[in-house]
Order: sequence, then structure tokens, then C-alpha cells
Amino acid sequence: MQVTSNNTPGLGQLLPPVQVQTPTSYSRMTYRCQLGPKCDLPLEGTTASISYHLHLHNHAHKQFESICCPWAGCIDGMLWRNVARHIKEKHLGMKLQCEECGKRYTRKEALTTHVQKCHSSPASK
Repeated sequence: MQVTSNNTPGLGQLLPPVQVQTPTSYSRMTYRCQLGPKCDLPLEGTTASISYHLHLHNHAHKQFESICCPWAGCIDGMLWRNVARHIKEKHLGMKLQCEECGKRYTRKEALTTHVQKCHSSPASK
């Protein structure tokens, strides 16, 4: 499984530019935080790092509260409990890549299902 980052304009700015990463280096990619003004702390591509920054910038709500995304310039609405995943997938452009065919997925469960359906041998099904 490989992790890729999308360098599309408007997504988190990578420091340094990243192409395809292995899962072990996935958490070490560093982005510019856009959750608070003039934040110079590194934002890693992990849910834990994103959650830490949300707390650091006083973004706190109840799990099932509907909110607008706190990322600068984003107006997407969601439940508070989904904010870290939303930031990781949409703003940081994190995707998992199938090693067999190269298809990319935003969620590990979708990649696992794809591998089971498309790349498993009939004996292992």
C-alpha cells in the first residue's frame, strides 16, 4: 500500500513537495497549518496531529454538532467528529494507492474492499 499526496492548488501546502510515500513516512509529511492565524507549528498528515491543531486553535465542539470546516477558505459543513478526517482527505489530499493496479482511495476500508474484490485469488475468497 502506498500513500500519495495531491499537490492541487488550494490543498495544504507541502513542505517539502511529496510524490508517493510509503505508509511509514505517511505520518511524517509536514503541511502548513491553515486552522489558525500565523501557526508555525508543523501539521502532519495524521488524525492525531490534526486533532492537536484543532485543540490548539480552540476549535472544540460536541461530537455530533454540525459545524463549518475550520480550514481557511473552506465552507463545507459536517459533524465535528468528522473534521479531522475531512481535513486529511480534502485539504491535505491524502490518498492510499493500490500496489496492484494503482487505483487511489481516500479511506483504508475502501482500499481493503477493492483489494479483496479485485486482487484476491479465488482460493482465498
